[in-house]
Formats: sequence, structure tokens, C-alpha cells
Amino acid sequence: MFSDGPTTSQLNKFIDFHISINSYIKLSVASVNFLSSSNDDPNKLSKLISELITSAGERWTQTTYNNPFKELEKLKFQITESAIARVYSSFEVFLDEINGSFSEYKKNNTDNSNDSLNSVQYMFSQFDWDYSEIEYLTPAYNFYTHARHCIVHRMGEANSTLEEISSSKEFTKAIESWPTVIPGRKISPPPIVDSNGKLTLKPHHAISYSDICLRIAKLININTIQMIGLKYFINKTYKNYLLDSDSLIGPTCENVHEYIRLHIRNDYNFDSLSISDIKSTLDEIGLRRKYSARYSLLKSKVKSNKKN
Repeated sequence: MFSDGPTTSQLNKFIDFHISINSYIKLSVASVNFLSSSNDDPNKLSKLISELITSAGERWTQTTYNNPFKELEKLKFQITESAIARVYSSFEVFLDEINGSFSEYKKNNTDNSNDSLNSVQYMFSQFDWDYSEIEYLTPAYNFYTHARHCIVHRMGEANSTLEEISSSKEFTKAIESWPTVIPGRKISPPPIVDSNGKLTLKPHHAISYSDICLRIAKLININTIQMIGLKYFINKTYKNYLLDSDSLIGPTCENVHEYIRLHIRNDYNFDSLSISDIKSTLDEIGLRRKYSARYSLLKSKVKSNKKN
């Protein structure tokens, strides 16, 4: 279970990405390992790889590898690099969508002039949210964010900022005291910067990075739900399933309250939402009669079509 309770569409999309990046890493690495162990002879393995390349359905010619085992190990490293870049981009999209969709709720809507704040800390300051619950994530989040920068812009060579983070007491302490899913276990060792200033990456590091971002995203989701309230989801559902639609979507319900609850439950995971919650919120915003009239109109079309 990746999330308990109501979820925004933004979190739903990031959860889908998190599942996808897990599959990408695990299936890719398992495939590479299977290929690497398929033959102990480097010449035969090189020939097999060449055959697989030419039969891949692309316009590729034969390729010979003097040390195919080394090439496959490099490939796992490159898969990890690409995954870390994808995690960064997807999480930035999540942050941008939250910032853009709910900008009217910001309490400190100013430019980020404080370079000491990362993207998450800056968002929390804008919405005036409490950051303390995810403070423990900051050293690791900052590390992977800067690692991604070095991967994309420095060909994997660490800059001074990344070296400082990796050798800091805060980073070491954060990793040692990391709260794992299974109590008693420790998080896998983080990437290190070797003596040549290069990042040493393992496939599980990309999954760890995505997990860090997911933990942050889940708290952002909780804060967002509390901030915008049920009326936001009711209005959003009305627009998507009644106002912008010429017909009812999904099963026909007894009334508009059941119809709205059905779609809010399906789209946003509001499992405990009651009919009375819908009614009281519609009464509060003064739209119960309007929404009921629109639903009755579309419902009458369903009945008319059945007769015809």
C-alpha cells in the first residue's frame, strides 16, 4: 500500500511513477545479470550480445566487445544513472504541479532568494507547512539531488557540494538512523565518492532516491488535502463528471450525492467519505441545488435513451 487515505491526482501520478521506476530497475538489472551469467566464455558472450543487437529490430550492425562482462557491469551503472535522472525530473514535476495547482493557497508567495533552501523546504515555507516531520530526509534528499546534477552535467564526477554532503556528520547520522519499512533493518549503504571524485552507484540507489521522494510527496499530499478541504474535490468532480460532460460517466446513482461520492472515492481514494459529508459541504458552499439540477438533467437523458 503506497498511500493511506485521500490522495491528490498529483500524488497518484507520482505513485505510478514510483512503481514504474522500481520495475525498470529490477527488470533491467535482472536481465543484464541473466545475460552476463549465460556464458563464461567472453568470446561466446560477445557473439551472443552481437546477435541480440542485430536481431533487436533496429538498424544496428554487429558489435564486438573485448570484455563483455565489464560492459555489462557498466550498463548497470548507466541504468542507475538514467533512473536517478528520471526520479529527479518526475519529482520536480510533482512539486511544480502542486505549486501551480494550489498557488492561491500560498501564504508566502515570494521568490526564492535563500539558496540554502532546497525545493521542498522552499515549498513548505511558501505554504507555511511544518517541515519537522521530514527533516530527517533532508541530508539524503540533498545528496541525491546534487548527485543527479553531477550525473547529468558533470558525467558523474562529484562537485565540491556533493563531496561536502557525503562526508558530513548530518548525512552519516541520517543514514545510520534511517527508519526502514521493516523495523530493525538498516538502509543499504549510500553511494560514495571514490578517490578519483567519481560517484559509485548501485541499482538500489535509484530506488532509495525514489522512496525518499515518495515519503516527502505523501506528507505534501496530507498537507494539501487538509489545506484545500473536501469542497475542492467536490467542485473538481462536478466539473469533470457533470459540467464538462454531456452524459453520466459510470453507473447511474440514486442522486447527485451518491454520484459525486462514487467518483471522489475512485479518483482520490476517499474511502470513508459519507453521503452526509457531501450534503453538508454542498450546503456550506451553497451549490447543492445547482449540482442536483445538473445531475437530474443528465440522468433524464439516460432514461430517455433507454426508452429509445
